[in-house]
Amino acid sequence: MTELDDLARRAVGGVTRFAARATRFARLVLIVAVLVDTLSFVLGLVALEGGIRTVWVVLGLAFGGMAVGSAFLARWRLASIGRHTSELVAEVRSLIEYGHPATRTVIDAVEADEREGGGSVLVVSREFFSLRDAVGVRVREFRKLTSAVAALSSFPGLVLSAIGISVVFAVLVPIFLLALAVG
Repeated sequence: MTELDDLARRAVGGVTRFAARATRFARLVLIVAVLVDTLSFVLGLVALEGGIRTVWVVLGLAFGGMAVGSAFLARWRLASIGRHTSELVAEVRSLIEYGHPATRTVIDAVEADEREGGGSVLVVSREFFSLRDAVGVRVREFRKLTSAVAALSSFPGLVLSAIGISVVFAVLVPIFLLALAVG
């Protein structure tokens, strides 16, 4: 029994280490998105006039909200993993104990994590992408594990959308500054 507990604790430990790093990165993306998008939005309000200003207000608020919201959602989901460690350990132990088909994935993730020097982001994320499909069919039985896997697998898309939109807003800053200088 203690071997299963140890394996479950190590698996969840790898996930929580990854989630902690990803949470810090998502927080940084959130701060940058808020600053860049707000600066660009305000400059657009000042630089633009007439109908194009109305279009900018609508598009700026919509896309700025998507960027900030995506970064916030990624950070919030990942932070929730650390708050439910004991429940995650129990669910992973249950997953291993009952011979669920995802057991091999959990064991592979722990073994690969230990070979890579503990907490490799690439290894943990690769293994838990494959775990997502295995656990997804038993959502009610593994609620916390399902939400942890969903948080980990949605993280790249959410952060990339926040970064992509913020890059567009950052490109607009010099354009708006030029419009202010000319106008």
